[in-house]
Amino acid sequence: SIVTVAGSGLVVAFAGLSVLLVQISSRALGDIEVSSKWVMHFPTPLGGFPSHQNFVLIPAAREGLWWLQALDDSDVTFILGDPFLLEASYSFDLGDVERDMLSIKDEGDAFGLVILTLPQRDGERATANCRAPIVFNLTQRVGMQILTLECAAISQVYPSGHVAASQAAVHVAAGTLPRRPSKTQ
Repeated sequence: SIVTVAGSGLVVAFAGLSVLLVQISSRALGDIEVSSKWVMHFPTPLGGFPSHQNFVLIPAAREGLWWLQALDDSDVTFILGDPFLLEASYSFDLGDVERDMLSIKDEGDAFGLVILTLPQRDGERATANCRAPIVFNLTQRVGMQILTLECAAISQVYPSGHVAASQAAVHVAAGTLPRRPSKTQ
């Protein structure tokens, strides 16, 4: 059975279990439904987006790529990449304030991604903002962009082969779980 909830989502009940599905509208992804477990709150807004604090994190069709869609603005969508797939030695440090805001108790609570900028013209390369990764605590459903000066281990520019297919990666696999960096699995 399906029950409408305040016009913003659906509750699907089967075998005694309920899952809240949130309907979102995205210029990049179209109109889709995702599990509410992927809704992330940002206590501190992303740089340049002070009025957006609630996003949905959606796995893209290609492993290691994710969509971050603002819940209240269909035009605000980011593509994120797993920096650990590109450079196993990539790391970032969380200060006490960030750990507290994200409720990070140990390394396994943190899931880090970087914002990708896709090429606008042929011959250009995709870039990654590895100096300001977004760190999530998926259990607490909270995220935060942090600033780090430690970026020497990974190039600011991703090799184009890693994200070339991402421009067509609009097929959403919203029911799959995020892949954490291998050392925390």
